[in-house]
Amino acid sequence: MRALLISLAALFAFSPAALAQSPVDNAIDALQDDTVYLDPNGPQGFTPQIADSYRAQIDKAGGDIRLALLPSGAADSAEDAIGAIRDGVGKSGTYAVFMDNHFRVDGSSGAKDAANQAFSARTSAR
Repeated sequence: MRALLISLAALFAFSPAALAQSPVDNAIDALQDDTVYLDPNGPQGFTPQIADSYRAQIDKAGGDIRLALLPSGAADSAEDAIGAIRDGVGKSGTYAVFMDNHFRVDGSSGAKDAANQAFSARTSAR
C-alpha cells in the first residue's frame, strides 16, 4: 500500500499541471532577455503586435524598462506581481506590469513618468 501511495504521489508531482509555471514565473523567464512579455492569456485586446510596439518604444527610448502584460489573477495584485518579477529577474531598471486593468511602474521617477506616458498613449490609441 505504501509503495502505491509513493507511486501516485510521484505521478502527480510530475504531471503537466504540477510542472506548469505561473504567468509571473513565465514573465520572469522571458524578461531575462526581452523587454516585453505578453502572456498568452494576457489582457483582452493586447496582441503580439501591440507588444512589439511597446518593445520598439522601449528600444527607441534606450531605457532599461521591462513590461509584463499579465492575465487577470496572475498574482494577488499588480504590486505583488511587479515585486516578484523585479526580484526574480534580478536586474536593475524600471519594471511595469499591466494586470486586472491596473498599470503599475516601479523604478526611477523619470523612467516611471516615461513608462506611464508611453502606456497611456498606446492604450488610448487601441
